[in-house]
Order: sequence, then C-alpha cells, then structure tokens
Amino acid sequence: MVKKLIICLVITFYISFQNQIFSQESDKDDFGTWTVFQLNKKWENGLYIGFRGEFRTKEFCRRMDISYLRPTFGYQPLKWLKIDVAYDIMLLSDMALRHDFLVSVTGTLTRENLSVSVRERYMLAYNQNTRKFSNVIRSFLRAQYKAGRFTPYLSLEIFSWSKWNMTQYFVGTEISFAKYSSIDIFYMYNSFASKPNAQHTAGLGYYLKL
Repeated sequence: MVKKLIICLVITFYISFQNQIFSQESDKDDFGTWTVFQLNKKWENGLYIGFRGEFRTKEFCRRMDISYLRPTFGYQPLKWLKIDVAYDIMLLSDMALRHDFLVSVTGTLTRENLSVSVRERYMLAYNQNTRKFSNVIRSFLRAQYKAGRFTPYLSLEIFSWSKWNMTQYFVGTEISFAKYSSIDIFYMYNSFASKPNAQHTAGLGYYLKL
C-alpha cells in the first residue's frame, strides 16, 4: 500500500512539475531562501507542542519575503493520526502584520523505511493593514525513505479555496546528527495562479526534539 502511494506521488509530482515548468516564463522567475528552526516536545499520552521560526527572502535574496513565529499544540490519538492547532504571527515584505490560525489533520502510513503522509490544513488569515480575512485549504502530500542518517523525500502542497492559488513542490533530505537533532536541506519550486513567474527556493532547516 505504501509503495503504491509513493509511486502515485512520484508520477503526480513529475507530471505536475513538468506542466508548471513549461507553462511558466522562466526568464522572469525569482529566487529566494528559507531558513527554518523547529523545536518539538512530545509526551507519552499523545500530546505534543512545537515552536517554529522562519525567515524567507525573495528577489534573489535582496529583500525579506516573510518572517514568522508559530507555536503549535497537538494530540496524536492513534499511531498514524495527528491533530493540531497553530497560530502564526507574520511580518510581510511591506512590513504589514498578518495573523494566521491553522487547524491540521495528518495521517501517515509506514512500511519498514518507507512512509507517506497526507495532511489537510485549514488556514484563516487576517491582514492587520487591510483588516481583511481570507480562507485557505492547504493539501499536503509527502513520501520519504529513511536510509540511516538520511531521509530523502518528495512532497507537494496545494493552496486553494474557491479556486487554485498556488502549488509548492519540494525535494530534499533530512540528516540526523543525534537522536534529538537533525537538519533539513531542500529545494522548493513554487508556481502561482496570480502571476506568470515562479519562485525557486533553497532551504535549510534545523530540528530539535526535547
């Protein structure tokens, strides 16, 4: 079952990625970076908390894109199921503040070293400058394979509500340095419905489990 899901993800990832690349005007594409810090704590009763900080750049790293902090509170009622809520306080490139409220449900199937995760996330965003709310559904799919210290993965996330907004494609690997510490190195391709150019991103994350 897990292998079939991974094959389906790889095919979907390849077809969607190729279609997006050929439909974009690559000479107008942008490049930026994501720097991520993630801290997690989990208890035996299934409760867990997290804290995430991100700093993103755009326009070939000349400008800040987004900077945010995210506390998360969750519960894992089953080995394969997680439910959590989170809040983002976000500073945008125009110095406007945005507040995001997130509710997520994640299911994970694992067979030996292979695993596939599916997450549905509802996001309610409030822009403090415009005083407007917006709704987003974020559908996320990830396949990964654990090989010793390395865990390479493919993933995609689709942002939509009444229509498609954008899609993010990720390829990367996590590298474990200790039982509670790892880094994440990835490349992300972001295609938008509202503009012809795409975003290429190089990312580096550090994860710590307490």
